[in-house]
Amino acid sequence: MVNQKNSNVSALKRLKARLKNSGIIGENVSSKKKGFDKKELRKKTKEKLANLKKEANPFEIKFTKQKHDIMGRKIKGIQGKPGQARSKAEQTRKKTLLVEYEKRNKNSSFVDRRFGENDPTLSLEDKMMERFIREKQRKSNHGDFNLEDEQLTHFGQALGDHLGDEIIHSDDESDNGQIDQLTVHNDHFGGFDEEEEKSGEKKSKSEIMKELIAKSKYYKYERQKEKEENEEIKNEVDAEIDDIRKLVNQSLTEKKESESSNQDNKKSETDNQYNNFLKSIASDRRAKPTDRLKSEEEIAIEAKEKLERAERDRQRRMNGIDSDEEDNDDSKNRPAQGDDLDDGLSYNYDEEEVMPLTYKDGKLINQDIAFSRKRKAKDEEDEEISDESEDEDDNEDEDEEDENDENDETDNEDILGDEIVEVNENLSENNESKDEKISNIDETIKKNIIQDENIKKEIEQRRKKRSEQAKNELGYVFSIPETHGKFLELISEKSIDDQMTIIRRIRILYNVKIHPQNKDKLTFFFGIILTHLNYITNKNDISFDEINRYTRCVISFAFQFTDYFNDYAKNKLIQIEKKITKKLSVNSKDIINLSDLIFLQLLTVIYSTSDYSHSIITPALLIMENYLSQAIINSEKDIVKGLYLCNIIYMTQRQSKRYIPEVMNFLLKSILIIVPESYINSKTKSSILNSSTIVNNKKYCLTGKDWKKVELKPLKLSLIMTNSTTNKEFTKYITSNELRISILGLCIELLEKYSRLYLDIGCLKEIFSGVDNLISDLEKMPVSNKLKESLKEFKSNLSSYIQSENVKRKSLQWQKRKPIPIASIVPKFEENYSVDKHYDKNRERAEHNKLKAQVQKEKKGALRELRKDNMFLARKRLQEIKEKDREYKEKIKGIYGLLGNEQGEQNRMDRERKRRKN
Repeated sequence: MVNQKNSNVSALKRLKARLKNSGIIGENVSSKKKGFDKKELRKKTKEKLANLKKEANPFEIKFTKQKHDIMGRKIKGIQGKPGQARSKAEQTRKKTLLVEYEKRNKNSSFVDRRFGENDPTLSLEDKMMERFIREKQRKSNHGDFNLEDEQLTHFGQALGDHLGDEIIHSDDESDNGQIDQLTVHNDHFGGFDEEEEKSGEKKSKSEIMKELIAKSKYYKYERQKEKEENEEIKNEVDAEIDDIRKLVNQSLTEKKESESSNQDNKKSETDNQYNNFLKSIASDRRAKPTDRLKSEEEIAIEAKEKLERAERDRQRRMNGIDSDEEDNDDSKNRPAQGDDLDDGLSYNYDEEEVMPLTYKDGKLINQDIAFSRKRKAKDEEDEEISDESEDEDDNEDEDEEDENDENDETDNEDILGDEIVEVNENLSENNESKDEKISNIDETIKKNIIQDENIKKEIEQRRKKRSEQAKNELGYVFSIPETHGKFLELISEKSIDDQMTIIRRIRILYNVKIHPQNKDKLTFFFGIILTHLNYITNKNDISFDEINRYTRCVISFAFQFTDYFNDYAKNKLIQIEKKITKKLSVNSKDIINLSDLIFLQLLTVIYSTSDYSHSIITPALLIMENYLSQAIINSEKDIVKGLYLCNIIYMTQRQSKRYIPEVMNFLLKSILIIVPESYINSKTKSSILNSSTIVNNKKYCLTGKDWKKVELKPLKLSLIMTNSTTNKEFTKYITSNELRISILGLCIELLEKYSRLYLDIGCLKEIFSGVDNLISDLEKMPVSNKLKESLKEFKSNLSSYIQSENVKRKSLQWQKRKPIPIASIVPKFEENYSVDKHYDKNRERAEHNKLKAQVQKEKKGALRELRKDNMFLARKRLQEIKEKDREYKEKIKGIYGLLGNEQGEQNRMDRERKRRKN
């Protein structure tokens, strides 16, 4: 801090005082002393000035004001020098960030990759030595045949040593007059040096020449001797050449034979492979080009066109026209080509004779052509016979004409008379043969006429049959009926398969992909199908086969038009709920009918039943539970309807496995109603229904004692759900023990299903409490063996389920952990408490919090530096832009100046020209 004494002194005086105290100025400084070095003085003054600069400028120092000033406490960050820190950061950014910014678009940067250049620990000599070693290693590693530093050897001896010591001298003409190295070394200027060194005396020239001549004669004699030996060897080889050839040829022939046999085997193998490959190629089917995948719109249009084409064919057959004629007329008439694959290529035949016999579905289509072909063949034979007879007559006439031509020319009348006479003679001669031929021809003609008439009658009959079949055949094109009545007219007297075919063809013709307006038409048709489903469920004669087929159709429509069916389902549920509440309030009969049951079952198939809450399934479940809990049983039909709803609820709860008490109550209530009171204990009744009172069940319980003869059979739903109560079969079945035994068996079956369903929820024992005793009471009844077996099986399964659940159950126990103390409200005091410290006893959590705070601090610092870097770069970009603008302005200014000078010169020249003219 700045002292208070010096706070009123000016900055210039304080600076002088500091310079004087440091010894830079004042009396103590003298440069006139002897032996004084000026360079050393300058150096010292520079050091002192640098130290003074390092000292803080009081104007640059900033202090943070503290709330409580405590003596002796040192706190970081109270005193700072923001100016120096800013300038320092600016310099570092100029050295690093600015350099990178200037090199951002420059790729050609020089990098010194010499060995040891970036290693400050190596000296210059070490660097040079290492570089030299690396260079030598790089040169020596050129390849495997580097011969610079290696010496070539042969049989362990260097090739340079003793070169030419054992060279044989030859005097052949093949040497071409060249002398070997040994001769040159010993005889030409070299051999006498060794002898002179040994003897120690110099030889004269004559002695040297004599030795040379003697050596040359000796070598010549040796060469001559060697030549004679070689000639003798050659003569011996020439004498035995035939035997050698035989041996060589024999070995060669054996080799050739073995090689030829191997080649033949290889060729045979390759030939077999090639032949097999050709056979496989020939047997393969010719590849056909694959078509691209068609879109849904194209597939729908093709299906529609196919139906329209089939309808046109049916109409033609109804009118007595063949259905294949239009296809033949429409097809393009072109000759077959070699590249045709016989796929979709249709041929036209202008004449019936050329068209071959064709069969379709095992029947001859052009049978009339076959008959006409046979007829024409017979006609041609008859024509040939008649032509032959006429030819004979013509030949005879020609001969007569030739004879008449040879005679002299006469009058025309005489000639004609002669010809008539000759013709009569010939006719008389061949009269008998001609009569026979004519009679045969007449008979064949009559037969052909009769045959043609028969063929025509057969063709007409066949066409009539075909037209009748086409009239009775189901149509292919239908329009959407406007009302349900017209739909009934459309499907009247049609089987259920034909009805489904009509609906399917209407959906194909009015597919949504073909035209967007078809969506509205099909939704309207969907409404007609729904009303028809209600219609067939409310008829007197109910057919469940027809109901099942129409429910499948409704399901497919519902998945296609979900929005429409959602609205329909909501409205239908509201109507069912209103009807049930209204009838329950009045205690009327038939609270719910078959159409409602079918609709509720449809909902469980179309929508998801495992959701916790669903906009359609949840209200439907509430309606079913309301009926099961509040409905009054007035007949066996009401019990069957309730069991039907219990089965629907079971299908909905197979995944979610929610407990529904109304189902269990209704099933047990139904059993108690069907079974006579004498077979059920009063305690069992009270434990099941939680009360001693029960509905009087004498009206609907089993009657008589011949129950053992009544077998357990499935329910006849079509007979139970019928609306015609006057039917004798219905009244007989509805009051029989067969129906009641079937109801009892169905209740036991549903109880077993629900026991398996509630096996995993943990309260099976409580849900089925008392059911075990009820089943044991039912086993005493004199019923059929099949029902007894089902009761016994259900009882054993239920007991095993309850035992397994008891094993899984565990009694409640105290928690196995240390007791948690009661929280104290007494405040905790810390001695020598400091705000800056953290007093967390959990070391790991304290370390984690410390690291977390450090990360947060570093993150803030990094963000701060990034902001400063961006500001720095923005300033540099602004400087560059200003510099470019300044240069541009100067350039434009210079251009304007040049243009002004040129314009001034031009004006001056113009004035000068005008002045001269004047």
